[in-house]
Amino acid sequence: MKQFFVFISLLILFGCKEENNMLTANGKLEQPDTLKTINSLTRIADNLYEMTFYGDYSEILDQVNSRFLGTSYGANTEGNNPEYHCSLFSVFGNPDKKIFGRSFDNPAGWKCLTMLVRTNPTDGFSSMTFVRMRDFGYEPGTDVTALPYEQKLSLLEAPFHCPDGINEMGVTAGLANVRSLPLESEAGKKSIWITLLVREIMDHAANVDEAIEIAEKYNICCPDLNNLGIHTLVADPSGKSAVLELSDGKIKAVINNAPWQVITNSPVVGVSVDQQKSACPRFNYIYNSLESVQGNAGIIDATDILKNVGWSSTEWSAVYDMDEKTVTVYVDYNFDNEYFFSLPDTE
Repeated sequence: MKQFFVFISLLILFGCKEENNMLTANGKLEQPDTLKTINSLTRIADNLYEMTFYGDYSEILDQVNSRFLGTSYGANTEGNNPEYHCSLFSVFGNPDKKIFGRSFDNPAGWKCLTMLVRTNPTDGFSSMTFVRMRDFGYEPGTDVTALPYEQKLSLLEAPFHCPDGINEMGVTAGLANVRSLPLESEAGKKSIWITLLVREIMDHAANVDEAIEIAEKYNICCPDLNNLGIHTLVADPSGKSAVLELSDGKIKAVINNAPWQVITNSPVVGVSVDQQKSACPRFNYIYNSLESVQGNAGIIDATDILKNVGWSSTEWSAVYDMDEKTVTVYVDYNFDNEYFFSLPDTE
């Protein structure tokens, strides 16, 4: 019943007619083009979809953000988050390949549909991001392309739910669960759910420094309005990356001091590399692998790392090329099937 009302509210808010949408001077849509967006949905494989969002999604982001701020997903207060096994790394030692690797891992037993979402906002950068489709109502085994139109309206929420992606500047970001801590909300700052931070970075950050500035503009929360239990790795083709993590109530940035950086599901701020190695075998393996070659790694090397840190509940393993603005992805821990996506050349 709740999902039904979400469908109806989206239908009323955004409408169904393409002719209600207006064009800017540069030909980009100012309002959501609902029909064109939904009709762009393509099933790439059994559990992998692709969709392009046409038009402005700012009102959708605000609506979904408000809904999520009223929820709670339960806080994990331990040093690590035992329910998740996400692994992320940036690597810059190869002059021809600035790489960002990401293993997006669900809790044990979860299976989900994955979708690549393309966006091209009028006031920002184009990007492509991955989303977990269960977050907006679509369960495994569903052929979403075959659903009636009104049951596809929740697809319009997809730009909000991005845990990782890359934009046309090569800025790449990804999330991983970590222990939850109380945050100190600052008056005058908007409170946003953590996935909206990734969306803001994708849309408006030209480099890591700008991504940090964006993070500092907001009170960032999850699993509820008063806590944050997720940290972020962000990188750009210049060779700079940073971990954005809550500490002492504030978001702090830890900049890479080597041509690689790694995060998993244990804290980074104020924690030595040796302590992080002891806390997480995946961190230990990734860090040692990259250190052994001084960050001189390519696509194949990154893929091999993701093979070795993934498991049966890995939803996607993605290797982003920050110079070429491309991503190679493997779904459901199946490295026999490779899928390649790229952003259009903006030069």
